[in-house]
Amino acid sequence: MGLAGGRGAGQALPRPAAGPRGRGSRALVARGPARPGRSGARGEPAVRPGGGALRGALRRRAAGALPGRPRPAGGFDPGSPACHVARAPGPGAQPRAGEDGLVRTQSLRSAAVAAGAFLITLAALFRFHVYESALVLPLEQNTEYHLATENATYFDFATFTLRTGVPLESVTLLSGDPGAGTEGTAVWTELTSIYARGNRVDYHERRAAFDRRTGLAVNCCGEYVDDDSQARHSGLAFRLPFRAEPRSYPMYDTILRRTIPLRFEREEEVEGLRTYRYTYTAGPIEIGDAPWDVPGKAVGLPERRTTGVSRYAEVTRTLWVEPESGLTVKVGERHRQSLRTLDGIERRVSLQADLVMFPEDVAAQVAGARAFTRWALIVRDLAPGAFLVLGLGLGLLAVRLRAPESAAPETAGARAETA
Repeated sequence: MGLAGGRGAGQALPRPAAGPRGRGSRALVARGPARPGRSGARGEPAVRPGGGALRGALRRRAAGALPGRPRPAGGFDPGSPACHVARAPGPGAQPRAGEDGLVRTQSLRSAAVAAGAFLITLAALFRFHVYESALVLPLEQNTEYHLATENATYFDFATFTLRTGVPLESVTLLSGDPGAGTEGTAVWTELTSIYARGNRVDYHERRAAFDRRTGLAVNCCGEYVDDDSQARHSGLAFRLPFRAEPRSYPMYDTILRRTIPLRFEREEEVEGLRTYRYTYTAGPIEIGDAPWDVPGKAVGLPERRTTGVSRYAEVTRTLWVEPESGLTVKVGERHRQSLRTLDGIERRVSLQADLVMFPEDVAAQVAGARAFTRWALIVRDLAPGAFLVLGLGLGLLAVRLRAPESAAPETAGARAETA
């Protein structure tokens, strides 16, 4: 038995009336207040839905119209799937595919910028440092070249006779003195001997210092010419500088012991190599007295037993120079020396020869010049050009890779608004 009129704890609820048995017809009836989210007014029995009622509830839930869960005014349900598009992943969450792509794009862009900057810097380094730093004349030098003629005339001071139609050979040795040189100055020694049938008929020796970039003489380091320690070099000491120009240069001549203008004449090819042809001519200039008096009859003065004579020289020197390296690849020399008595009258030719460089030496010099021009082409032009193009290409790629990065936030926002 229960107490009438009260609904407290421990009160008994009446059992539901028995109804016809069948699917979908059973219902549990209870008296009491309606639970939140359930249909029915206060005090009315709550019915556990089944069948069609359950499907209706599911439809209402999908529509966002379930009791106790009002739909937001903006139409966006925080519990709906669209909300998860805008939510940031938690600390332990894995990045989504779109975020992975964005990270990869940013990494590629950073790598492209770094590599492009490196390549552009490398191009400038090759062009303005590596190439320029190589344009210095060496401290060490060990070069030998030969000039010769088959038909020369010279005065033999040993027998005081004039010899004609004899072969002559000029041998020049260039050697460096690294211990006497510095970072900006080199010191070389040049020895030149002229031989006739194995006998040396003329000899010159000199030592000179010069600027390693310009080739111009520097008065220091024990310079001398032959036996004259007071001789002072000027102009180009031994050769033209790198990147020779088609213009005149001052050139020091050992025989004349003075600076002569070396004039540019024209371009010519030597064994297929483009060269600048330079020439200078000087004389006749007195170059000193004969080492001893000569018999009068040896110089056309039979009435005199002996007579003193002075030596005069005329020199025409032609140089074929590869302009990029400044290397002399071919040399031609025309010498004419004479003996004059004290009255200034020429009495005898003492040397006449047209000397040309040995073909083997020309080939060796041409090969050296070609090797330098190939090196210069790679270091000065090809390598910097390639590095610059690659660097700019990577920079352009980095700019193009910025597009997905800027579009990613807009895409995410658009998806959130659509949902």
